[in-house]
Amino acid sequence: MEKTRDYTTVSIPLDLMNKIDNALKKGGYQNRSDFVRDAIRDRLKGLQEL
Repeated sequence: MEKTRDYTTVSIPLDLMNKIDNALKKGGYQNRSDFVRDAIRDRLKGLQEL
């Protein structure tokens, strides 16, 4: 059986989104979702929540 993922949306201020877009241009991520998902994981690891 294939495992499905549930998703939600998050509001981010435009100035922060612009910074994310600039980081995407430098490479390393395919899209905003990948970048944000990785950033959240890193932060949770720092808080020892993951």
